[in-house]
Formats: sequence, structure tokens, C-alpha cells
Amino acid sequence: MQTTQILEIPKKEAFLRPYSKLQGKSSTSHKKGKETAIRQLNKQNKTNSKLNAGKTIYTHNTTTLNPNYQLGLKILPFESCLIHDKCEFFRYKNGENLLVRTIPKWVTILQMWKRDKETNEDVMCGLLETNELRASNYRKIKALDRFCNYYQLKYKAKTTTLLFLTFTRANYAKKEWKKMMNHITITFKKLGCPIQGFIWTSEISEEYGIHWHYHLCIAIDRVNWKKIPKTIKFEKIWGQRTEIDFVKKNVKHYMAKYFAKHNSRIEGSRSYGMSRIFK
Repeated sequence: MQTTQILEIPKKEAFLRPYSKLQGKSSTSHKKGKETAIRQLNKQNKTNSKLNAGKTIYTHNTTTLNPNYQLGLKILPFESCLIHDKCEFFRYKNGENLLVRTIPKWVTILQMWKRDKETNEDVMCGLLETNELRASNYRKIKALDRFCNYYQLKYKAKTTTLLFLTFTRANYAKKEWKKMMNHITITFKKLGCPIQGFIWTSEISEEYGIHWHYHLCIAIDRVNWKKIPKTIKFEKIWGQRTEIDFVKKNVKHYMAKYFAKHNSRIEGSRSYGMSRIFK
């Protein structure tokens, strides 16, 4: 297994920037020459600790174009009224259709390494084939774990209400998803219960034809609604059927199956998203 050599970079004194280049403000600046070396050293230390614990480490070997990729592309029609403002969301449109990727475009081979306890040498023990869809699902599950681990505790403490929403037939909706999310955020703020955090996933189901829809989970301050207000059902704004319900017991039970069970993707569209800050 290749190791990274860390070179010691000599310290440099802080230097004074010219007054004219700082628009009237002078300050000292330190170069960050050591940052790359420190990151590499930290990565190597983590790798060594995993190998010493008997775990397998994966390194990149090759990435090639899947020859069957074009065969897996399917056409999904969409409402022409969604074409506006030259939105990048539709830059992959084919006439008045969207392309659905059902087969991975890239195939990656990873090398598997383990440390021999007797010789203390790193030995390649095999190869693993993966693709960008599996990697995407892995990142989605990690994001879901982060969201659930944070808000499940607040839910149990009865300080947070969690809502689960579904937006159907996205290709026939009145709004593109980014603008729909902006509208949702503003609506909850007007209701007096601003969103603490959210996570969503785009799903392509093929059980009864290609069906593109979104699942969204929202965390807000604890509310005691007997009925869900009509203003947050969003059916008129979305233009298609929507569903909304309170999350009961465990939020991960609601979201996990939607984050990992499907591998299809809309070309040029994100498959999941999450708020940057949890409140």
C-alpha cells in the first residue's frame, strides 16, 4: 500500500501586506503552507489506526465508463410550463422530456487492503466493484443518520415536532423543487413556527411506470395542532397531489426506505438535500 511522505515546511514570518492592496487597511497574514501536510498526516494516522484494528481499507484503482449506460436511459415527459428563466435544472432536457438514469454511468474498482499482524505489512486482499449510485446512496444514508440522530433526541424530549411530506408527480408540478423549498420555508415562518432543519430525497419508482416524487422531513418547534393547517398541505402551489403527516415514534423508520431502495436518478438533478444548520 502506498504511503504518503510528509515534508516539514519551514516556518515563515508574518508579512505586512501593502496598504494600497488592502483598500486602506493593513494587516498581517500567515501563509498556510502546512495545512495540506497536516491533513495528509491526519489521514495517514486514521488509516493506520483502522488497519491496526483489523479493518479493511479501500483505495482507488480504476474508473471506467459503463458500456451499458446509454441502454439504461429512459425518457420522462414533463410539463412545458416548468421551463422558465433558463433554469439549470432542465439543462439535460431532451426536447420536452427528462432523462432518467437507471444504470450507473461509471464503474469504479477499489483495492482492498489489510494489515498482516505477523509481518505488520499492508497486503492487498482483493478488489471491490462499485459505482456512483452506490456511493451516492452511502452519502445519503450518512446524511440521514446525522439528521435523525440530532432530531430524534429533541423529538423524545418533546421540544420538536417532525412532519413528513410527499410531493408526487414532480415532472408535472407547477414549481421546480428549489423554488418549492423556498416557498415551504417562508410559509412555516409566517405560521410562527420556522423550520429548525430539514432533509429531503428525490425518488424514482418504476412499479407502475416511472413516477418521480419527493419525500421531505421538516423539524419545527413543538406544536399541539389537532389538525394540520391547510396552508402547509401545498397541493395548490405544487399543482399535484401532496401528503403530510406527523412523524410518530422514530423518524428514521419514515425516511430510511426512501433513501436507499432506489438507484434511478434524474439526469442533472440532485437526489437529496439537507439544511446546513440544525437548530
